Amino acid sequence: GSEASGESLQASERHPGGEGEREPAEPAAGGLQPGELPQLATRLLAHKIQSPQEWEAMQALLVLETCMKNCGNKFHGEVGKFRFLNELIKVVSQRCWR
Repeated sequence: GSEASGESLQASERHPGGEGEREPAEPAAGGLQPGELPQLATRLLAHKIQSPQEWEAMQALLVLETCMKNCGNKFHGEVGKFRFLNELIKVVSQRCWR
């Protein structure tokens, strides 16, 4: 991989705040508002991380890692909430006690 891959955002693609956070300007499919996307994304990731299929769970963890590196404070805030962290604890406790 290239070192520049994480730094490849052009200035025109960055959030006006300069933090690299990107949100669509228009409502997303399904009538969601841009502010609702981090909550939906973390809910879907938590579900996939709990998949009994190891490949699917690992892919979800890779997506989570990518989002943590590239998304902004709204996504980070959702990941830090008890709701999401509790779902991760379920996965770890299931795998440790088998």
